[in-house]
Amino acid sequence: MSLKETTRLETETPDTEMVGHTGMAGGEPPGKHGGGMAHDMSDPAMAASMEADIRHRFWVALALSAFIVLLSPMGKMSSLLPLALPTAVRSWVLLALTTPVVFWCGWMFISGAYTALRSRKLDMSVLIAVGVLAAYLASAYLTVIGSADLFYEAAAMLVTFVLFGHWMEMKSRRGTSDALQALFKLVPPKARV
Repeated sequence: MSLKETTRLETETPDTEMVGHTGMAGGEPPGKHGGGMAHDMSDPAMAASMEADIRHRFWVALALSAFIVLLSPMGKMSSLLPLALPTAVRSWVLLALTTPVVFWCGWMFISGAYTALRSRKLDMSVLIAVGVLAAYLASAYLTVIGSADLFYEAAAMLVTFVLFGHWMEMKSRRGTSDALQALFKLVPPKARV
């Protein structure tokens, strides 16, 4: 068996730790093997599609998180945005801005945590989802009762930072995979010893 055939067999063998991206057509169901954080990067078209999806979610999360931080007490202390909104209105605006960040941009972590917990595993999805949902649900409760102590910026920034890291990881893995494929194309089909 030649080196190229051996390499082809190794790359076609499914890795039990890889799982398709949640929400992507044609991927495995989220969490089939691990909770939604790992991705199958063997198909270049699917890998590019997954990377584009993560990138899109990151940019949406970043744009909304910027407004959330500016409206939060952290933004008020830095005097970046001198908005004179009443506390109750500001709380409801923050709730409206944070909801898509948590439940659309960060959905892959929440669904991955659900899948991991159903299979009685603890992984990074569980850690991220617990942190994000604790900050979001506590802030939503405090918004309903009229408190000014909110943590929406923590939930939004956590989702944004993790999405950025995940995007960079996928980008580097795809780049490495592309480089290896180019290198394997240089290998002759047969070698003489």
